[in-house]
Amino acid sequence: MKNTLFILLLITLFASCETVVTDVEIPEVSRKTVVELAMGNLTSTYKASLTKSNPIFNSRPGEFEVIADATLVVSGNGISDTFLYDVSNAVYTSRKNYNFAPGQIYELNIKTKDGNSVSSKAAYPVAATGIETKVDSVVQFGETIYRFHVKWDDQLGVNDYYQLECYTVFEYEPGLTDTIFGGFYREYVGPDDIINSNYVADGEFYKYEGGGVNDVKVFIVISGISEEHYKYGRVLEKYNPDNPFSEPTLIPTNIEGGLGMFVLKNSVVTEL
Repeated sequence: MKNTLFILLLITLFASCETVVTDVEIPEVSRKTVVELAMGNLTSTYKASLTKSNPIFNSRPGEFEVIADATLVVSGNGISDTFLYDVSNAVYTSRKNYNFAPGQIYELNIKTKDGNSVSSKAAYPVAATGIETKVDSVVQFGETIYRFHVKWDDQLGVNDYYQLECYTVFEYEPGLTDTIFGGFYREYVGPDDIINSNYVADGEFYKYEGGGVNDVKVFIVISGISEEHYKYGRVLEKYNPDNPFSEPTLIPTNIEGGLGMFVLKNSVVTEL
């Protein structure tokens, strides 16, 4: 008798829960324009991605709709440049020479065919100066591990935020394959990383030699960036979409009326 009452109680409980869930009206979330555009002094081709946001209650998770009908204009320092849409790659492109000037404000304005407008502003940052690098190597399990130490001048109040990247470039013997990029390292550096009046960063990379590799070159890239870009990068470093128990993460944005990031980078390349 007790078991029968317990089962009836469970059935009633689950039935009531189902009714509550069924009666809840899922809120309608408007889809926003998502912008990804990075510009700087190391490339002559700029590519912008425009998509529509994918709200959490969307019935098609993981799918992103490309916005192909927009007018995208970047202006500043006497330039007004309208990007062209590349249908084959679903991106907006430009090859205009901007001749970026530190401290100069550049504006991004986008208008879609349905009348939606988004915009952003960013100042072109200053470049790192007084760069010094030190590299130590150790061989483990047949691979050479290079640990590097990098420091550059403290420009607190002029430029407080940087992005540090390390690339390895493999050049193979003729006839095997083309030159390709290998290992990659990225770190975001801010005011908390100042030591003895210098910005300081440490990291490591693997330099594989063999299998037809003729030469391996390693490049350190230090880029002056904005505070918004710094915060954006730090959040993405810690973001783990595969952890079901992680707290909801708000991704920083500098796009007015939309989401995403308009990035300007002033970079210095050093070969190790």
